Amino acid sequence: AIYTGLVTAAYGCILINSFVGFQFVEDGTPLSLWSMRISCLGLFGVSFFIAIATFKQLAGFSYTSPTALWIVYLIWPIICVAVYIPSQFILVYQTLDDRWPYGDLLFGTAFYCLGMVLLFIFSDTICNTIEHYIDGIFFSEFCVLLSVMMIYKYWDSITVSFCQFKKYTFSD
Repeated sequence: AIYTGLVTAAYGCILINSFVGFQFVEDGTPLSLWSMRISCLGLFGVSFFIAIATFKQLAGFSYTSPTALWIVYLIWPIICVAVYIPSQFILVYQTLDDRWPYGDLLFGTAFYCLGMVLLFIFSDTICNTIEHYIDGIFFSEFCVLLSVMMIYKYWDSITVSFCQFKKYTFSD
């Protein structure tokens, strides 16, 4: 339940960060920080409750039909990624003269997709080949880790590019 809550909150954080670059709320202000914290805490709580309720069969949840848990654990991340990637391509196109961040996004997307393919298509094959010592989730999580590293690299590159852009165009 804790892992499910953390995964849900992490994807929610990435989703919320996809809108920060569009300056709906100024980045780093108490409003933006607390809305991020409260949203992530709420997502963690909802996901944690769904996981516990599914396991303990509380409040109409059942482990024989874990639809809500399936939505929180599998559908929510796909929605977050599907919103994040196009929004960041739009952000880079509209605000930066530098196109190198596209490479970071493409590599991150490729790692994420490779991880999902390893998890959903090749997991049984990997598990049987390695005699059940590890399965596809090991390699999938490794690819997701690489994807998150590329997101960090992307954020680093757009922050530097955006600061240089602002200095170049708005300084006296």
